[in-house]
Amino acid sequence: MKKSIRDLFRQKRLSLPESTQSAHETAVCHHLRSHKHWPLWQHVAFYWPMDGETRILKSLHEALAAHKTCYLPILTKEGLLQFGTYQANTPLIKNKYGINEPKTTQILPAPQLEAVLLPLVAFDAQGNRLGMGKGYYDKTFAFKTKGVQPILIGVAHDCQKADNIPIDLWDIPLDFILTESGIYPT
Repeated sequence: MKKSIRDLFRQKRLSLPESTQSAHETAVCHHLRSHKHWPLWQHVAFYWPMDGETRILKSLHEALAAHKTCYLPILTKEGLLQFGTYQANTPLIKNKYGINEPKTTQILPAPQLEAVLLPLVAFDAQGNRLGMGKGYYDKTFAFKTKGVQPILIGVAHDCQKADNIPIDLWDIPLDFILTESGIYPT
């Protein structure tokens, strides 16, 4: 069931034209900047978008300009994510999936992050997230309960909203979802 949902919503995000992707990035950046906790967060993890994922690089650069410490995920051999610091001049290397990761030795443990923006394939109103199926975020944030730091922010296009995402015991819910329309509380 998850595979068919994943295929459907992945195709939806991939079909968005460049102009729509760009407009959504601008809107998401505005909504994130307007969030009441944005000025308070100093350690924020982003992702490097690919495969039609909602772009957040404008938000990343705004965070850097606001002197926030920014991080990007790095895959570990154990199937977890660690978060390496990123600055505008940080070299990037591609991981085994072709996703850019920062080439850095400065790592912050996941529990010390204040907010994490993470990509998704589909989401529902209850804060359930369907990712690409490897479980990296779920394994990394298995320690987390809803409302406890770090705040997990799913980033998506509105067209990725599903009526209901089937969940497993190990699936970690999001604290809220950010789209071009605004913030969906969960």
